[in-house]
Amino acid sequence: MGIFNIFGKESVESIISKAEVSILKTYGIVEPSQAQKFMCSLSLGIATMGILSAVGKGSLNSLMNEVSDVAYKSTKFLSFRINEITSDKDDLEQIFSVMPPDMDGDTSIRINGGVAFPALFNSKGPVLMLEIKDKSTGPMGPAGYASIVVGDLMLGREKSKPYFMQVCLILNEMTQKLLKNA
Repeated sequence: MGIFNIFGKESVESIISKAEVSILKTYGIVEPSQAQKFMCSLSLGIATMGILSAVGKGSLNSLMNEVSDVAYKSTKFLSFRINEITSDKDDLEQIFSVMPPDMDGDTSIRINGGVAFPALFNSKGPVLMLEIKDKSTGPMGPAGYASIVVGDLMLGREKSKPYFMQVCLILNEMTQKLLKNA
């Protein structure tokens, strides 16, 4: 839909895109690789859907669908090697399950987000979204645990701790904008 919809409100695509740029900058990633862009879009898509699920209690399903569509569309033409986005056995299994059998096990091959996003989003997403919803009663609300999810997927466990509060604030601001425009 572009940056603004016909009513002059900021689009979901624009809100998500700005949050991605802010998160990447927070992590010190000024010129992200395509793999880093992919992981940011994937993690932010999952985190946002978890937050919306927690705050909407079923009333924001159309907004959640739009967030999912935006995340997928922003990744489908990105190209990277499998080993640039994951070395996790379960993730690799999911990715290879949607690829031709002769490519099984070769993590150095290039794929695009159109292949990787559905495999990882559909395997990781439901579990992480439920965790975000279940842990939304903490002092930072659902954005608190969602910032851990984003950090763990982007940087790996423990490496994202110094950025927790900044990412949490970015997620809160993004959520407020999405809800305002819903």
